[in-house]
Amino acid sequence: MKNLFVLFHTLLLPVFGISQTITPEALDRLPPLKKEEAKEYLQEAKDYRNAGLVLLPVGAALATGGFVINNNIDVYDEEEASSGQLKALGMVGLGALCMIASVPAFIKSINRRHKAKAIIYANKGVSMSPHILIPNTSSVGIKVIFPLGR
Repeated sequence: MKNLFVLFHTLLLPVFGISQTITPEALDRLPPLKKEEAKEYLQEAKDYRNAGLVLLPVGAALATGGFVINNNIDVYDEEEASSGQLKALGMVGLGALCMIASVPAFIKSINRRHKAKAIIYANKGVSMSPHILIPNTSSVGIKVIFPLGR
């Protein structure tokens, strides 16, 4: 049972580390300059996430449309087939580029959010306890605080 407890906490340690929530109360306790900087990072994170959420389904739709068009081309008319396949290949390529471009947008969103967390919790550190997963509950656990550097 003890080994299971240690294994459970070891596997969930990364989850506790990234699931620290940013509350309005935490933002209100900051000095005005730090508060504005944290809000800017949070807004940038939201913008990048929205860009990624737009690029990913648009790219998937383009790639899917290109595959569908390629499968419905009349192969008996060679001139139409070659131009249709070229258009379909272009749609698939553009869709793949859009999907690939969504990855850096999501990564930038995560980085901006972590920068905001570093500003908000700079003096307090990040607490890792079981209460993060299920708020407003009482449970037995170890509370570990890792100070965040700036």
